[in-house]
Amino acid sequence: MYLCAGTFLTALLLCKASQVKQKQLGAAVFHSINPNFDAGDDDSAISAVFRGKRNVSSFLQLDMEDIDARKLATEFEKRVISLLDENKFTLLVRLLQQLIKLDDIDDETKVELVNRIKKKDLVYMDDVVLEDFLAGIFIYAVNKTDNLNRQMEVKEFREYVKTVDRQSLARVHFIPQYSASSIFHDDVIRPVHTIYKQAGKIIDVLIADIFDLDKERAIKARRNIVIPVNTSFETKFDGRIGDEVTPLVSENTIHGQWLTCVCNKGMRDSGIDAQISKSLKSNGISKASVRNTRVGKQDVYPFASIAVVIVDNIHYYLTAISEFDEKNKAYSSLARIGEALDKIVDFYDMDGQGFDLYIPLLGTGRSRVGLSAQESYELIRDRLLQKVNDIYGRVHIVVYPEQAEQVKLEVF
Repeated sequence: MYLCAGTFLTALLLCKASQVKQKQLGAAVFHSINPNFDAGDDDSAISAVFRGKRNVSSFLQLDMEDIDARKLATEFEKRVISLLDENKFTLLVRLLQQLIKLDDIDDETKVELVNRIKKKDLVYMDDVVLEDFLAGIFIYAVNKTDNLNRQMEVKEFREYVKTVDRQSLARVHFIPQYSASSIFHDDVIRPVHTIYKQAGKIIDVLIADIFDLDKERAIKARRNIVIPVNTSFETKFDGRIGDEVTPLVSENTIHGQWLTCVCNKGMRDSGIDAQISKSLKSNGISKASVRNTRVGKQDVYPFASIAVVIVDNIHYYLTAISEFDEKNKAYSSLARIGEALDKIVDFYDMDGQGFDLYIPLLGTGRSRVGLSAQESYELIRDRLLQKVNDIYGRVHIVVYPEQAEQVKLEVF
């Protein structure tokens, strides 16, 4: 997505009070910049900016570089915020945060120009001075971006807004002024390395526990997380033959940690199984064979099959990268993991809707591929770069903290 005057104003328009017209809202914004602005009876100029057809500076006839940012924030508080629906303030902030997050703006760039807040901090803020937030982003949009012939970007943003689950948005706390601690969050998980960044396509590396990603607390919108599983999509840690316990899923694997995580959130085995079956069926994936086993599931699906389980607005992409043998030991291969990565990118392109995708290191555990953390990282990196034209959004390669010293990141 792309931040410009048109997409910024579209967010305002979507969050205006019901009785407020587009012309009235636009005039208030432009009056805040230039008290002498007169919309007159013809609102075509305002409409052109909202639609992403025309730049603001082309008809306001002033240099935005000369605008007093603090004064503009005061004018926004007086003229603009009163026209918005107070019940949609949180929605407005989260929409703009996500718009900026998905834009190809460098994380170190100052995007809120009243308080000079960098993108990497702005998109994770929970405590917001609303007039500063809006005025600061608007100054950036007008000064640093081009709104000429951006109709497609405005349309794309409108389509994105339709996909937002408004009930899942984390609450914003509106405060009268900032302290340093309210602007800069030290506990936010941020990329440690960028592999590729161009035209809204980003591949980077996070050092994190994949089940601790709720630290991205400002944006509670959807996340897509890859979970490596076996081809029978087991949902139990062990099975029984009489009094004998037979292991199925190890609690130490990502698969096992995922089962623990979702069960702690109130999911039952039956609920997980129902989502898996429904997802496989809707994606046209049929079983490939049937296991002759007295424990665990008998239906076996093709390697690289993906089933989606949704919990708390996280879309878990359960990806089959290993298969059980007759002793319930999982095995896989380098080629099959590569095939699975290609399928993950294709599935993300179809299903991801631009929300972030998180991929942990694969093949380093009990799938018996025997990859080192470095080899797994390089495999994932190289397959993603080969498929970069099919990526829309941001893909994170997630390295666990205990693996971090084992992975050497390339230097450009």
